[in-house]
Amino acid sequence: MYYVLIEWDGKGSGKEEVLSYDKKYILSVMQCKYTEKQAKKKYHFRYFYQSDVKYSEIQIFKSYKSYANGKNPINSKFYY
Repeated sequence: MYYVLIEWDGKGSGKEEVLSYDKKYILSVMQCKYTEKQAKKKYHFRYFYQSDVKYSEIQIFKSYKSYANGKNPINSKFYY
């Protein structure tokens, strides 16, 4: 699997931070660490009603080739 970390700044824009085959490395460098369920407990559930929320997105591709060819990711995970 090939992982792409995108950091969204909470102002409507994001940028690709890290590209790697190593999932543990991706998880160690991302800024936001809470899953949606954990974030609802830490913050209030109304936190997600804001227009823009800072979060980290991990897109999962089969390989670098599928990422480079612009194919859709197999899965995306979000951390708040």
